[in-house]
Amino acid sequence: MSDLLLLGGGGYALSLLDILEESNINILGFHAKTKNTLTNLAFVSDVEALIKSNPEVRLVNAVGIASGISRRAKVFENFQEEIGIFASVISRYAYISTYAKISAGVHIFHDAVIERGVSLDMNVVIGSSSSIHHGTEIGKHSFVGPGARVLGECQVGTHSVIGSNAVIAPGIIVGNHCKVTAGSFLRSNLSDGAKNY
Repeated sequence: MSDLLLLGGGGYALSLLDILEESNINILGFHAKTKNTLTNLAFVSDVEALIKSNPEVRLVNAVGIASGISRRAKVFENFQEEIGIFASVISRYAYISTYAKISAGVHIFHDAVIERGVSLDMNVVIGSSSSIHHGTEIGKHSFVGPGARVLGECQVGTHSVIGSNAVIAPGIIVGNHCKVTAGSFLRSNLSDGAKNY
């Protein structure tokens, strides 16, 4: 794999570092608003110059969702359009069917299960111990929290958040910009912008 540059430097970046370091991937540094968050990595102030000097570098969106899913999506879209290609980060402890489709910039954490026929669009995050069941499609910039279960043949739109330990029943459609709260059991479709309690 190419050398990587993390875009972001908070708690989510620390979680990604565990996966990347276990895989012995070379991390050139990080780019963030503050310089002191990841003290063991070099701070890169000019991402464009780094990419020009080393076009093989791949970016990793290390912005979490604490400040909202839109900020994470914006970082991905701005840097993808202007500068470079995003690498996917996949834990070696995750199970991914060879018949699943994983797009650029996807992050899959430890003990996640991605079954046959699943499609994960760009910049999707699948948290630790989550499972995405057969034939499910998850739209770009969406986030599935740790321990969540998205059962078979579901459709999750773009910019949606599935909270930790939530369960989505088979065949359910979750629209764009939706939120399924942590620990909930979703049994009916959600229209765009809706929230499940």
